[in-house]
Amino acid sequence: MISPPPLQIPIATPQGGLTTAWLAWFDQLRRVVADEKAFTADPNVASALASLEAGLRTVAQSFALLPSIDYLAIISNLRADLEIGTQPPVVPVQTSNYTTPPTGITPSGSPFTYINQTGYTVDVIVSGGGVSLLEFSRDGATFFSTGSFYGMFTLSPNDRLRATYVAAPTMTLVQR
Repeated sequence: MISPPPLQIPIATPQGGLTTAWLAWFDQLRRVVADEKAFTADPNVASALASLEAGLRTVAQSFALLPSIDYLAIISNLRADLEIGTQPPVVPVQTSNYTTPPTGITPSGSPFTYINQTGYTVDVIVSGGGVSLLEFSRDGATFFSTGSFYGMFTLSPNDRLRATYVAAPTMTLVQR
């Protein structure tokens, strides 16, 4: 059975990538799952998946450093792929943009909706101007008031921040 590295070994580098030990572990998992014959020939497939799930659950609970990886979704996809005999999907690891400097967002008219199309989690800082309503939406159809007129707001990819104003605020995009 493939055991994860000791929990004392950090999962992420300061730059936000996987450390060598954890990258090697995930690569081993990928190789085992990609070898469909090994799984179909092994009568203990359920046991192997249960052990893999337990290992990934431990990682997910022990480290909150990589929220972009949904470990349980990976297991669910692996189970489905093995049942229908297809290759498992490749799950990309989100890299960080800590070195990207903050940039201005120019509101084009009230209400102005900023859509995070960067592919990364970002922060949007709203300050100044005359904001009368600031709303968040995940789907673009239903908006929720933030309860604030100014501040820093974290947006996942495709999230939206809508500002209604009488004087345009200063909006700054900070990539993570």
